[in-house]
Amino acid sequence: MNHNAENHEREARRPSFRVFFHAILAVLGWILFAYFWRIVAAVGLSPGARLALIAMAVFLAILLVSTVWWILHNVRIGRRNRRTSLSGVEEKPYEFDKTGFKVDMPDPESMKSARIIEIAVEGSVKKYRTTPDGGDTGPARR
Repeated sequence: MNHNAENHEREARRPSFRVFFHAILAVLGWILFAYFWRIVAAVGLSPGARLALIAMAVFLAILLVSTVWWILHNVRIGRRNRRTSLSGVEEKPYEFDKTGFKVDMPDPESMKSARIIEIAVEGSVKKYRTTPDGGDTGPARR
């Protein structure tokens, strides 16, 4: 068995242990939570603590309502945009880069599939060139 196969096999086993470990931690956390609330209930709550719990409950409710509203709002925007309008991404020409250099590049679609892209700055022109697959590009310059 080679090294990559061993790593893949190890990775395949890891999530089941991780999920089991997280489940155990979650159960222990809830047991601890219930234990401490039992102590609080036996002692009783002061008026300040009661007010703090009410405030936390109100803020939690506001948080949940606003989160659900925001999610539904974004879903509505997404549905409306996909069905009735074109993409929100504007097609930009590649004549100049953000620093002002003129860009000399072959078809951008062909650049997407290239393994190696050489970029050279000559004067005020930034030249992009693809090299043959696995070709030696010479020493790296920094």
